[in-house]
Amino acid sequence: MDIFDKELPKKYEYCSVDYLFNKNTHSESLIMSFSDDDGKEQEQHYILKDASPGDALMTILDYNTKDEDSTLRAYDQLKKLADILPVKQADSSEDLLKLYEAYKPSDVNRVVDETYSIIRSAVELSPMMITILPDVYNIFSGLYYCVRRKKYLKLFIPSISHNLNRIGEFIEFFPEVYTKAREFCENVFLVDDLFKYKVDPNDIYEQYELYCSHSSIDNYLNTPVMPSSKKMKMKDSDLEQFIGDSDWTSFYSFVCKPEVSYYGEEYEETSIFTIEDLIVDEIRNMLVCKYVFRRCDLCGGYFKTRFFTVQECCTRPYKKFNVPCNEYVSRRYYKKRTAEHPLHNAYTKAYNRLYGRIRRGTVPADTPLSPQLMELHDAYTKLYDNADDDKKNDVVKEFIEKANELLG
Repeated sequence: MDIFDKELPKKYEYCSVDYLFNKNTHSESLIMSFSDDDGKEQEQHYILKDASPGDALMTILDYNTKDEDSTLRAYDQLKKLADILPVKQADSSEDLLKLYEAYKPSDVNRVVDETYSIIRSAVELSPMMITILPDVYNIFSGLYYCVRRKKYLKLFIPSISHNLNRIGEFIEFFPEVYTKAREFCENVFLVDDLFKYKVDPNDIYEQYELYCSHSSIDNYLNTPVMPSSKKMKMKDSDLEQFIGDSDWTSFYSFVCKPEVSYYGEEYEETSIFTIEDLIVDEIRNMLVCKYVFRRCDLCGGYFKTRFFTVQECCTRPYKKFNVPCNEYVSRRYYKKRTAEHPLHNAYTKAYNRLYGRIRRGTVPADTPLSPQLMELHDAYTKLYDNADDDKKNDVVKEFIEKANELLG
């Protein structure tokens, strides 16, 4: 289903976005749902499917691309919505009513065309910007209904006003959300000096909380920027109930109480009202699943991994070689190691002798000598690696003698 199909707002009356997290596989999905007036028909579009925690966060905060400002450039596109939609009039029911009473179906079609064009171009730059679409969709769904039934327009104005306000919030606050979320991630998930010590991000977060409290700094995770974003901050009475339990998973569950969805008990489902809701949920699951960000030793890009792994390179294609960075480094290390390995050099000389005979036709191409020589190489490599330093030369000499006997 094309979520930019202009016929959808005419067919379906409601659109929402839900975030699903599989607690068993640690995979996540972002789902956009459409339903009619009676709620009988429903279609879903998976924006993420079986992604792992943090993938959407890396996309939103430009950690997964060399183009480090793609999200901000997408935001610059979406700012244009303020020139097409009456965002500044959102709080004036009278102004909105007067504006939309004059609308004809052709006027709605024109605005839909312009708006969808902007959102499509923004989503191409940063896919997670799709979270703004439900507010836009619900405005158009109401307008399409009301231009044919003007007597119902007044009833739809509060809903349209609510959606316009959320779009206005996004335009006003997203740069601050972006800055604060990146700052939080760099303080908690991207502590390069701690890489070699394999520090659990939950331990880092606990210390970061203490730092924020001591320095009178807002902890971003507890103080979302957008007014419509879900709040995690608890009242003092709630905190008193939670004293003594420092486990992050329990803490988050106590604060947010995510609903268990009809998809099964292995899933948690939370509704996404703003892009900041998605950021907060992603941060939460990064902590629960113990993921961190690291910089690739080869290309310098960011990648996501568990804190206890020793992975030093990412899996993006490296430059013109079209080989993942981690594979390129492994090959380079192998070549360097084998080039410096005396037994491998002896094997190379023996293999070149055999290959020369094959090229001259004195030995058939399917000769069993080639696999036999490789088996000999593997066996003596193990002997060489396990031998004492003063015995290694003897192993190489013995391999050369065996290779000469094999090749004749």
